[in-house]
Amino acid sequence: MLSVVQRKWSAVGGTGRRWLLAGLLCAAFGAFIVSAPSNQGVWTYGDVVLSVATALRGDAPMAELAQDIYGFRALGWGLNPYANLHTAMPLLGVEWADEVPTTHPPTAFLLVAPIAWLPLRLAFAAWAWLMLAAIIVALRAYEFSWPAAVALGLLALLWPPTITALGNLPGVWMVGLALAYQQRQRHPFLAGAWVAVASFTKLLPAGLLVLFVVQRKWSAVAGFGLTWAVALAGLLALAPEVLTQYLATYQSAAVGWIVWFGNASPLVFLYRNFGLGGLGVGLYGLLAIVALNWRSWLKPTGNITPEAWRLFSLLAVVLLPIAWAYSIAPLYPDLLRLAREWSPRRVLGWLALAGPVVALGLGWPSIGLVLLLLLPYGLSWFFVGPAAHGVGSTKTAMS
Repeated sequence: MLSVVQRKWSAVGGTGRRWLLAGLLCAAFGAFIVSAPSNQGVWTYGDVVLSVATALRGDAPMAELAQDIYGFRALGWGLNPYANLHTAMPLLGVEWADEVPTTHPPTAFLLVAPIAWLPLRLAFAAWAWLMLAAIIVALRAYEFSWPAAVALGLLALLWPPTITALGNLPGVWMVGLALAYQQRQRHPFLAGAWVAVASFTKLLPAGLLVLFVVQRKWSAVAGFGLTWAVALAGLLALAPEVLTQYLATYQSAAVGWIVWFGNASPLVFLYRNFGLGGLGVGLYGLLAIVALNWRSWLKPTGNITPEAWRLFSLLAVVLLPIAWAYSIAPLYPDLLRLAREWSPRRVLGWLALAGPVVALGLGWPSIGLVLLLLLPYGLSWFFVGPAAHGVGSTKTAMS
């Protein structure tokens, strides 16, 4: 009997077996969504995993995305999208504990337009499903096979940063940069447009334009600029004062969030706990990584290497002045690719993937998840082989 099963399994073929395994994982995932109890809103690994089922079933009473939904609706209502959320959120029928405005750029409000006018719970569920799809598409754009992208996309729902990102914007950042990576050589104009979409969430993904400028791919800059111009024109048509409101709000409210003890920005953490010396060490480490890997991004070869893309993707996350556990979610595909490289980088990649799980299992706050990911991932950049700096794409696809 066992030999018959083995023969039939071999006859399926490698691609068929991978799709079969992905299908079984989808079935298990569907059963989990249907049968899992709702989460209780506590900061434990088990409860955070349960929040996946809660969100995708449409049972989540609240998500941080509500601030962007309010922002988009406020544009349509002629209200201030940067009003105090504690007093503004009752317009949506929800309570918001913090008496502060959002610090998201107004372009973030445009991203939620497809779901902004749905009933809130349905909107949260639709967004969560869209973010799951975004993770899968991002993995495919980063050269994983479709079965691997589906399987690893579902497994992302066991990883705390991507779980907590289901109710926020990092999935857009992730898929925007992934599609830009995919088009970076063949269609630089489209790549620049996708970098722009990623930067609608936070502005720092725009830093990846440096790679196109170094390689003199000016059409990417044009694509970026045109996409931003269209977005700003739409915003100003809806609310001519929205940019002034955003700048005024960011100058006042952002400082409070930056200095708040719960802020998980690694550089802010170093400064808050160790002063200028700690900040200096962090900046020196980043500069050392950039300098040691200069060949991957600074040489004008006409080709943007995968290593250069990963390096600048990392910088965009590390330099965030305000960060939370979900802020490191865009690094998920990079860490998976790193985990397939030669040792010791492979070991460091797996340690970086395991870090947030361990930190949440220990009950650490968001900064613990961020640091346990960034420490091994940052260390991996001191072990980059010469081949990674060459011209052409390195094979990182999971087939």
